[in-house]
Amino acid sequence: MEIRALTGDDILWTKLADYANACSWKAGAELSEKMKNHHFSGWERVFVALSGNEIVGYCTLSKTDCIPNLPYTPYIGFIFVCETFRGNRISEKLCACAAEYAKSIGFQNVYLISDHVNLYEKYGFTKINEQLAPWGAMETIFTRPTEPKKPEMTAQDAVELIRLFEQNGIEICVDGGWGVDALLGTQTRKHDDLDIALPHKFVPKLREILESRGFKDIPRDDTRECNFVLGDSRGRLVDIHSYTFDENGKHIFGVAYEPHQLTGRGTIEGYPVKCIPPATAVEFHTGYAIDENDYRDVKALCERFGIPLPKDYTKFEKPQG
Repeated sequence: MEIRALTGDDILWTKLADYANACSWKAGAELSEKMKNHHFSGWERVFVALSGNEIVGYCTLSKTDCIPNLPYTPYIGFIFVCETFRGNRISEKLCACAAEYAKSIGFQNVYLISDHVNLYEKYGFTKINEQLAPWGAMETIFTRPTEPKKPEMTAQDAVELIRLFEQNGIEICVDGGWGVDALLGTQTRKHDDLDIALPHKFVPKLREILESRGFKDIPRDDTRECNFVLGDSRGRLVDIHSYTFDENGKHIFGVAYEPHQLTGRGTIEGYPVKCIPPATAVEFHTGYAIDENDYRDVKALCERFGIPLPKDYTKFEKPQG
């Protein structure tokens, strides 16, 4: 999949205008007319999504949109994906490319007008206004920064999500950085995400709950059915690790936890949570390329719970005297 930014002298300009005119969306004819009448100028662009040599979608970035006299610019508009290519996140990629281009020419935010509900929120947009369109319908105005928000999972966010899972009968165990801080009973550093372990049978319900709140799949090279990340427009990430034990407690599917590795107890902002136990937390911080964050986590656990510091971490220790 390739996405290209077009200007009027591009060889694909006329081809895209003809495609838009013939597509199933009635607004395509309006875009086609604008392109043929040289409506786009200066920094404005039309973006085309290509699968090989085939046009499969498009969008625009322009100074104005369908509702006049608004104090916003620039707008992403005319977002369309061919029916046979839908479900491949092409509209999200088009928006991302338009936002990246807007950033390159100095804009900090992009805007979008739509009547769709719970669609563009999944692409990082938030609602800022509602306005009456010229055709008499109320339309929502969305915005998103051109610079993607850095992920952060605050203590309040973590507790909010853990409570949400518990209220819906989903059994989770906190792993990762928040698992360490839960054991220590205090937040020692910022966290990008909330790592959770849960029986695989709860995954469909977990997905349903999070997706209804604007979370979506975050693509990663190591994504699996039992290990994936969901994120929302606020930059909150939930790293899901699922497993299945048989009736005897033997691991038969998913991330290779053992029952005794899910028996810890801790607190996040005073809220009691189930988490991995101290020895397991230290064990899980070995066997890969460790960094200063890992060292601080493991050092704190070892000192608090009387666990010997693993050999992997001795290189971070400063010589005495």
